[in-house]
Amino acid sequence: MEAAIAAVSRELSKIRTGRASIGMLDHIIVEARGMKMSLNRVAVVSAVDAHSLSDTL
Repeated sequence: MEAAIAAVSRELSKIRTGRASIGMLDHIIVEARGMKMSLNRVAVVSAVDAHSLSDTL
């Protein structure tokens, strides 16, 4: 049960109501150059302000 609580706590910590967070993109997988990889390996994502995310490929 402690492992389940820890897992839920990790997932809930990524949610930021009313504020843009680059952490919410951590689990997104994209295909680039014929390989599947996480978005943070393909692009640099930053929080421009409280409501916007920006990327650089």
